[in-house]
Amino acid sequence: MNGNGAEQPDAQYLPRLAGVTFAPIFIMGLHRSGTTLLHRLLAETGCFNYFSAYDVVNVQRLLSDHFTGAREAGKQALRDEFKRLGLTTRIIDETPAAPESPLEYGFALMRQTNGRPRITEATLDLFKQTARKIQLTGDPTRPLLLKNPWDEIYFLEIKRWFPEAKFIFIHRHPAATLNSQMRAMRSLFEKKNEFAAMITPWYRQMWTNPLRRIVGQKLGEPPFRLWEKLMAWQSVRMIRYYLAHFKELPPADCISLRYEDLCQEPDAIMMRITDFLGATPPPQITYRDKIAPRESKLPADIIARFQSLRKKLDPYLKEQGYSDPV
Repeated sequence: MNGNGAEQPDAQYLPRLAGVTFAPIFIMGLHRSGTTLLHRLLAETGCFNYFSAYDVVNVQRLLSDHFTGAREAGKQALRDEFKRLGLTTRIIDETPAAPESPLEYGFALMRQTNGRPRITEATLDLFKQTARKIQLTGDPTRPLLLKNPWDEIYFLEIKRWFPEAKFIFIHRHPAATLNSQMRAMRSLFEKKNEFAAMITPWYRQMWTNPLRRIVGQKLGEPPFRLWEKLMAWQSVRMIRYYLAHFKELPPADCISLRYEDLCQEPDAIMMRITDFLGATPPPQITYRDKIAPRESKLPADIIARFQSLRKKLDPYLKEQGYSDPV
């Protein structure tokens, strides 16, 4: 299951990607804004191809496994590895640790380049190649569902690269988003997350260097609070980009929703999304039981950070109908 570039078992099969096309659907939103939940709910409809945990871990051998009939054995090997590691979820959220679980395509890029987990001019061809692998090994009649918060701030570039792309924007109150980001970051430094180590080269390497981990952990604590500051800065940057450029997208190619509404009325919101995408989920599918209760009370330090950003966020809060957290 080595996907870091040391092996290239797919090399001989790459010519078979010629002529493979895909219809991209990008889920856009900040980290911890609900993109994972929406990605999972849509993937479970069975209407879309998507990057799974198996695809990410085995990204260098997807074609080889497909054409040699080793795909199911590869999935079972990953299932066994999750069991050996005691993983039932990916720890930072309730996403199951299973070969079929949907993941960000950024991890697939990172595992092949050990670089930035987003689409750039430098990685565009690699992304297209990898997406074609997913399409070829999946159902060729389905569109390709894609999620990667790192690309939230570049959606106009993505639209230029993929003119036929559709976009689903999901929003969450910035204070709740920042709180979720910080909880996830703290958990990654406090205890080794075996799921993250499996799919993220830099994180796996960090846990082989105790000093690097300790420094990273200390920088996130008072008085530095470096990660909180960086996440707050990045959130403001992404929100400003959204406000400045969302209306440049053709209205027929994008839809916008709030995470809070998805949790409150999942069946109605999901019907709105699948109608927009022209998808027909199985009639018996419901979404209410797939959404766990969300924590509503925010810690004082997160509220204080939000208040320090209040003026910068005000246009976004008004647009989305968000009030101050209590």
